[in-house]
Amino acid sequence: MVNQETEDNPKTKILVITSIAVVVVAGVLIVSYCIYKRRIHKRRTNTVENNMEMHQEREDLELPMLELASIAKATNNFSLSNKLGEGGFGAVYQVKH
Repeated sequence: MVNQETEDNPKTKILVITSIAVVVVAGVLIVSYCIYKRRIHKRRTNTVENNMEMHQEREDLELPMLELASIAKATNNFSLSNKLGEGGFGAVYQVKH
């Protein structure tokens, strides 16, 4: 058994309490760090996935480049009879096939 003098020694009690406190604080810090790293990894993964989705959406939204000659031919050289109206980006023409 443990010596009675050792149990009653105030220095021993302080040492035991301090040791337990240090172990508990270290455990809390380690768990907190692990949770932090997991969240950072999750954010990076989500950011990469979001960037890939945005890039894919941009590719889907790209409009084809048309030659002015083919547009002029399709609209009968931008004839007023083919003009449908005015939009926010300029005149809107009907295309003749």
